[in-house]
Amino acid sequence: MLFPNIKGYIEVRGFKVGHEKPVFRKFFKTVMELLEYELPNDLNLYFGVFERKNTRSGASYNCSRTNALWVDIDHVDITELDSRLRNSKLPKPSIIVNSGNGYHCYWLLDAPATYVKSVLVKIVVEIGGDSRPVDTARILRIPETYNFEEKEHKHCKIVMIKDSKYSINYFKELLGVTEELKDERRDIVNLEKFKVDRYCISQMLKGVKKDYRNFSEGRLISYFKQQGYTKIETKEIIDTWNLRNKPPEKRNKLLYDFERYWFGRYKLLGCQINDINLQGILSNFCNKYECEFLEHLDIQKLNIENTVEYNNRIFNNFKNLSGYEIIVFGVLLRHREGLNTVQLKDKLRNMNKDKLCMSLKILYRTLKKLEKLDLIEKREGKRRIGGSNFYRVILQGTFGLGYTLLSNGAINGAIDRRVTPDQLKIYLLLLKFAFKKGKCFPSQLTLSKEVGTTINYISKTIKQLEHVDYLKRYPFYTVKKVKKMYLKLLV
Repeated sequence: MLFPNIKGYIEVRGFKVGHEKPVFRKFFKTVMELLEYELPNDLNLYFGVFERKNTRSGASYNCSRTNALWVDIDHVDITELDSRLRNSKLPKPSIIVNSGNGYHCYWLLDAPATYVKSVLVKIVVEIGGDSRPVDTARILRIPETYNFEEKEHKHCKIVMIKDSKYSINYFKELLGVTEELKDERRDIVNLEKFKVDRYCISQMLKGVKKDYRNFSEGRLISYFKQQGYTKIETKEIIDTWNLRNKPPEKRNKLLYDFERYWFGRYKLLGCQINDINLQGILSNFCNKYECEFLEHLDIQKLNIENTVEYNNRIFNNFKNLSGYEIIVFGVLLRHREGLNTVQLKDKLRNMNKDKLCMSLKILYRTLKKLEKLDLIEKREGKRRIGGSNFYRVILQGTFGLGYTLLSNGAINGAIDRRVTPDQLKIYLLLLKFAFKKGKCFPSQLTLSKEVGTTINYISKTIKQLEHVDYLKRYPFYTVKKVKKMYLKLLV
């Protein structure tokens, strides 16, 4: 009755308890071929309600048509099912199957239908069924098999069957479905009604791509659990969220992960994560400037740091470092949680001219150089889903060499072009000589050797740094009345 005049294939899958991937899978050209085949008797067996075009896949793109509408109602008895059907606008089902944990209802169609998702969603809302089994590639339990999910094996059997058929247009008019789209996804739960104070959570709720599903599901479940939502409420939220994903997660996998995250100790709800891959994923959803969660912090307890610590080990290779590398490394130092490429470009934007302080070619070359020197680590973004590369500083010991402190203001001055990148490099070297005292007495010859440039260039740079108030020169006389100069660093 479900597969009259079949033109494609019937797909059957078998699962072991607790396994999310089928251990048995077969396609049948005819109903008789399926009925005569000896199916495994120790597996949970399912069939695809939609005919499959060929035997290559059971995914939605390979589904052709269906001869029935359906709904899956779990955790109800036959009395509750009858009550729901009587109180709904729906006609009596053509077939009712006891699934061992609830009931599957089918309404036979008088003609095959290609797209029925919107109608199935409306049926779920009308009768209160499970929101997940509405996708085109849905598989449901085969009657006269067994449900092995619990210790007591339950028989899946037909409860009622009759040859009543309905038009798909009848259901559309009855349920108020005005349009049916192949990729239409309508929420079972209105996710916009939930007030969230984290920007990353609000962005994840819009749906994520395949590579971000697992991390996002764990973060969403933990967030709503922390907010006091019940397990049932949270599961409904995750069900609807999964419909927004591209593509949605498989039902068995979603349920398995939900239980694991709900009862497990999830530790990745914070804004900073040690794992660079997970921090890189989070960076795609983070915007601290629009995050209400950060507004709740007590401003009196904020640790406002105005300096960045450069490990003095970088001076061992100082000649080979450019001013651009000093700038980019400094920006990543003050964002030790890491930045993706988009965020890094935003931090390197010249606010006066609203453009990057360096060309993209120089930026990528600089990042590659810092990575080669083992100063930063990179997580490669997946370009096929529009992901950005993610960069984070590698924290290392100084081996007794200590740190040189460079102010954020000095770095921002280089980004806004108040000083050039090479001038910032020399200024950082002067800070090293100052040993945190704010003044130093290096000779121009010493500076030129450290930087690998000429004395004239050092002299010119110091005058320019004084002109923009990065430092100030003070003359003094030695005991032998030799005139010298010491530099007081201001920024």
